[in-house]
Amino acid sequence: MNKDRGFNYYDAYLKQVDYANELACNLESAIVTGDFGSRELVDALHTIENDADEVCHEVHAHLLTDFVVPFERGSMAALANAIDDISDTIEDVTIQAYYYHCSGIEPAGRETVSLVVLAIQSLRSAILLLGSLPTHDGKLKGHLLSVQDRESECDRIYIDAVHELYGRTDVDVEQRRIAHAILSAVEKISDAVETAAEELEAIIVEYR
Repeated sequence: MNKDRGFNYYDAYLKQVDYANELACNLESAIVTGDFGSRELVDALHTIENDADEVCHEVHAHLLTDFVVPFERGSMAALANAIDDISDTIEDVTIQAYYYHCSGIEPAGRETVSLVVLAIQSLRSAILLLGSLPTHDGKLKGHLLSVQDRESECDRIYIDAVHELYGRTDVDVEQRRIAHAILSAVEKISDAVETAAEELEAIIVEYR
């Protein structure tokens, strides 16, 4: 498919990832500045997430009406949904922090968010090469492997953090429950990024 004619699916996927990256960077910045858990952060990220939703809806609309599309329609829709889920999970972290009046986050959560930012950037690098298959197939796979490595590191951090949390005696039951909930919400972001990478990999396999 000529990317210069009609709807550009490659650019749409990049827009989706860029919105997810913006959300993740804003979350990371809010943790550093102490704005984590604020209503202002919830509102700011909700606006970005709505813009991300619009791009996802646009992809689906064109998949329903375009006569020719670059790859299998179901796989393309799945990729759009998976990228959109990244934005949704990031927004969910801020909403839960607001629910629980959290002004801070466990160090493990902060470390995970930083890794998520890197994973999203690797995903973006992979999608940037999607339109040049099979020329840059190897490079694209390398970026996807980087996403998987980041997600594995996030899993390790989460498991150790929850183990340590339930061994502490300086927090009460409610504080522990809330900290666990926030850590779980953050960990789900890394899972969402990995799922998007897997959907992208599925497209590569189908393309062969």
